[in-house]
Parts: sequence; structure tokens; C-alpha cells
Amino acid sequence: MVPVGEPVGIGHGHGLPGAGAGRSSSQAASTGRRILAAEVLGDGAMAGAIGASVIALFFLLIDTARHEPFFTPSVMASALLRGAAPAQGAAVDLSMVAAYSLLHAAAFIGVGVLAAWATAMRHASVATFTLAIALFASLEAGFLVTCIAVDRSLLDVVGVAPATVGNLLAAIGMAAYLHRWPHDSIEEREGHRTPEV
Repeated sequence: MVPVGEPVGIGHGHGLPGAGAGRSSSQAASTGRRILAAEVLGDGAMAGAIGASVIALFFLLIDTARHEPFFTPSVMASALLRGAAPAQGAAVDLSMVAAYSLLHAAAFIGVGVLAAWATAMRHASVATFTLAIALFASLEAGFLVTCIAVDRSLLDVVGVAPATVGNLLAAIGMAAYLHRWPHDSIEEREGHRTPEV
């Protein structure tokens, strides 16, 4: 994680007019872009919340059309936490839905924070398409590995195709939020945009 105040990218050409020649490297670094750990955590958590919300709403629509609302989180949590074999006609357990919602949100926030951190370490914003593909690959791999490790029949009960579409939509939502990282507000805070005298 980025230490508080750690400079992760040095801006070029943002200093005051005529101030470039006599400055030391430490003075130049002080005007560089700095990203705080709180910013990485905050934007990563927001991106994760967006992704988790998108896929949760998507599966709410799918479940309502196919079975009954909240079927997918109920069957996933029952398999993960209780070791119950997933079945198409299983009754929805709202306590399992609540537990899965917390686990699901935590996993997505973790992915979002890692994505924000990796993007910040790149010292520049990342194209939305590139970021979406990377996030989609991570989310899809996480879903497949979890289902295979817990119970392969989850792939049939939940459905690989709906999960793939849901993960793609979640990745696009997360990438759309993170693609401008580091944000312009970082430059504004560091005084890159100096008012004219």
C-alpha cells in the first residue's frame, strides 16, 4: 500500500515560471504529484462498491426472471458457509443473503483497492477499456476458482453465462470510475494550478 504522503508520480512542467533552474531535486519532488493512502482506499472502496452493486442488481433481475429474488446469493452463501449442496429448487434464506452480501462487498472492495493502487503506481491514468479487461479477468477468475473450490455444481445452478455478463458489467462500472486515477484534485491540492498574480 502507498505510505501516507508517498510521491508516486512526479509532474513535469507544473512549477512556477522561472523557478526551474535553481531548485534542488528535493524541492522539485515536493511539487510532484502525491497520492495518499486514504485516497487509494477511498477510491478503491468506491469502485468496489460500484462493482458489487452492479452485479447484485443484475442477479436480482436474473433471479426474479428465472427463480425467485435473491436465489443466487442465498445458494452461494449456503454452499460457502454451510457446505450445503446447491440445488435449483432451494428455498431462499435471507440470513444467507445478508451474509453473502457482506462477503461479496468485501471481495469487490478488495479488488477495487488493488486496482486503485496498481493504477496509482503506474503514475498515470489507464484507458477505461484496458482497466475494464483487467478487472473483468480478475473477477471472472475469482468466481470460477471459488465455484470449483467449493462445489462445481454451483457453475450449473448459478450459470456461467449470467456470471460472465454480470462480471463484465461490474468491471465496466469499476473501470469507468477509476480510469481518471490519479484524479485532478490531487494536482489541485499540490498546487500545480497556480493562480496568476
